[in-house]
Amino acid sequence: MAVIAMIAIMAAIAVAGYRRYMQWTKTAEGKDLVSAISAGQIRYFEDTEGYLDCSDTLTDYYPAAPNTQKRTFRNSGHPRSECWDLLGIDAQAPTYMGFITMAGVPAETPPTLPTTGTFAPDPGKPWFIVMGVGDIDNDSTFGYMSTTSFAPGDIAMVNEDE
Repeated sequence: MAVIAMIAIMAAIAVAGYRRYMQWTKTAEGKDLVSAISAGQIRYFEDTEGYLDCSDTLTDYYPAAPNTQKRTFRNSGHPRSECWDLLGIDAQAPTYMGFITMAGVPAETPPTLPTTGTFAPDPGKPWFIVMGVGDIDNDSTFGYMSTTSFAPGDIAMVNEDE
């Protein structure tokens, strides 16, 4: 009887660990794509001295609005897919998240992000923002991760386990 109880306890611990691992992999996938989009913006800037504005609003998600369904990153049916293609993101794995990337000129103020608030742009430089949004556990609470041209190596996150 004691052996059965010990096996049940170990199974419960294993299931909880597996669920945490699955949440971590979904979060890591989103962070990787936010980094790839940021790198694409930087490469584009090196060629053109400007950033791409591929999202009209903070809810103009690519490849689609976030939900619990995995989908490929490339979406040729999206109205702004040509802009996203210019970023050169080679994402093979499907994603649960939706992404935005917006850009502006030096005098333009960037939008306020849920992850980091408002930015004070460098008055002499154009800017970009990248944000990934997901509801991985389908509880209507969204997780956000973002980066900007102001700190392109840093990814700010809110509700990262969502």
